[in-house]
Amino acid sequence: MTRADREDEPICRGIGVAGRIGGVMATPSIPFASGGRIPAVKITDVEVAEDELKVALLDGRTITVPLAWYPRLLRATAQERGNWKIAGGGYGIHWPDVDEDLSSEGLLRGAPAPRPSVRA
Repeated sequence: MTRADREDEPICRGIGVAGRIGGVMATPSIPFASGGRIPAVKITDVEVAEDELKVALLDGRTITVPLAWYPRLLRATAQERGNWKIAGGGYGIHWPDVDEDLSSEGLLRGAPAPRPSVRA
């Protein structure tokens, strides 16, 4: 079967493909630049170092991003960074002490925290 034979299948090179149940995505997914979809993956563990965030996913991958992408976490103490919990049905991380929330979708997209707009 070629790609042309399965136009409804997501294009996820090197990322994995979500399962389908009755033709419907079995896990949440996000748009991918190629026009396909990246399946969201549940988070299993989080490690916050002085300058980076490592997130382990259920499918075995680990996402590592610079902590500078998330200013609230960057400014937080080690104790505040260490106080996290998996949220959002397993697809997110919440740090209650610094009121920060991240999702596996955003991490897979490589999306840093939005910058606050400056009003003149």
